[in-house]
Amino acid sequence: MEERIPLKFTLNDFTQLRKNWGIGPAKSGDKKGLPKSETFCLYSPAFKKFVYTPKLLERIVAALTTAEKFEETMGKKNRA
Repeated sequence: MEERIPLKFTLNDFTQLRKNWGIGPAKSGDKKGLPKSETFCLYSPAFKKFVYTPKLLERIVAALTTAEKFEETMGKKNRA
């Protein structure tokens, strides 16, 4: 992701964004995903956690390509 997004994007930013979008587990350890998880992440019983798909990466990259888009999407200015 660092190579594709020209701004600072932290793990906390990722967690905030995916929760705002309704993707992934509601909290760590959950086996059931949030309402919009279906095409963006899947629960892996083998690893006992969610695995995110390339489709989610593409959506994040598209949403964060400029400082303006970052602020609009994240609700805050980028710290880079």
